[in-house]
Amino acid sequence: ALALNTDAADVEQITGVTLSVADAADEAKVIAAISNGTITIHTAQDKAMLSVVTATHTFLYEVTEVGNNTAITAAEDTITLVGIFTNAVQFATGDID
Repeated sequence: ALALNTDAADVEQITGVTLSVADAADEAKVIAAISNGTITIHTAQDKAMLSVVTATHTFLYEVTEVGNNTAITAAEDTITLVGIFTNAVQFATGDID
């Protein structure tokens, strides 16, 4: 399970992920790659930025919980691919506001 604490940080980073560029825009495959299928967000209807780092790419996502619960699902919520960065660029605290 992955818990995004949106009260503490607006950007969460997950490293060591196996995810192909071809699968990067598939919400269900993103959820499976970064968790055991369960992602929660701290507050219902909250948003966060998610940096997903593989050996060759960093994928930047905006995650939005659109229901009245804290579970992030591909069917109910949105995980929008914002950008793909090469060479495993890792964002530091303060890089994105």
